[in-house]
Amino acid sequence: MVISVDTGNKQIKTEHFVFQSGLNEMDIMPPKLDTKVLEYNGKFYTPSNRRIAYMKDKTFDERYYILTLMGVAMELEDKLNRGLYRPIPNRPVGVELLVGLPPADFSGLYEKFEGYFLRTESPISFRYGTRDYLVCYREVVSYIQAYAAAVMYSKDMKLRQLPKAFIIDIGGFTLDYLLLRYGEPDTEIFDSLEKGIIPLYNEIKNRVRKQLDILLEDSDIDLAINRTDCHLAAEIKDLIKNVVYEYVVNTLGIFRELGIDFNSITTIFVGGGSMLLSKVIQEVWIRYRGEYHIIHDPLANAKGYKKLYLADHAV
Repeated sequence: MVISVDTGNKQIKTEHFVFQSGLNEMDIMPPKLDTKVLEYNGKFYTPSNRRIAYMKDKTFDERYYILTLMGVAMELEDKLNRGLYRPIPNRPVGVELLVGLPPADFSGLYEKFEGYFLRTESPISFRYGTRDYLVCYREVVSYIQAYAAAVMYSKDMKLRQLPKAFIIDIGGFTLDYLLLRYGEPDTEIFDSLEKGIIPLYNEIKNRVRKQLDILLEDSDIDLAINRTDCHLAAEIKDLIKNVVYEYVVNTLGIFRELGIDFNSITTIFVGGGSMLLSKVIQEVWIRYRGEYHIIHDPLANAKGYKKLYLADHAV
């Protein structure tokens, strides 16, 4: 069974689910909650809205292992409920686990990241909600984030017909980019910058605190960017929108310095950050003449991992 889990700094995504990259860990079963509990290795875990601090190397501790296991559990439960999977008592279900890394980190970390999940040949026993599961990772395969998202929609974007396509993935902590030539990655033009949505949140919080003496949460900022009926005062919303506009302008300006001219290339924005900032990107883009697209699918990377895997294993 093939299961994709995109382990982002802000959110965990599978083919069908999205949840925050945060965990509550407890030694005893928590009281009845709306959210389901994962029981693994004598501990109890629930998702948390308090995301984990940025980790370049996600193998540093157990948290991303648990978050990934939670994603696997959600996918197994979904398949079971839809009749696509029927567990056999005391027999582990074999899972091909697909994960991803930013372009700049891929070559240096993919073996370590795959080994992080393939740490033991013994089946993984856990309980999710009211069901017990037994899973064996038969294979773990890593893919390049951003590229996988673009591949998922390559037919719609006609990427293989384009001499150049520039992919910008605005993620939780990193902003990943890579150049495609007729649908294939240019091995010289790619990188991951620490300029994702989380640094933007931090800049907004600092500015609002210094100028207005108000403390904001990430959710407040999301509402101010996306909703006209946001509960925040007008001066707070205006300040947030100014900072966001500056962020998009400055971010796109970085690529000019790297030799990327948006007037002569097709640009494709992917990732949750691109979706969050889509209206501002549209406002800023009037200064460019090149074509651009925003992929409004937060699950694009996870879906792309599976598409790449199935293509590699086609009979």
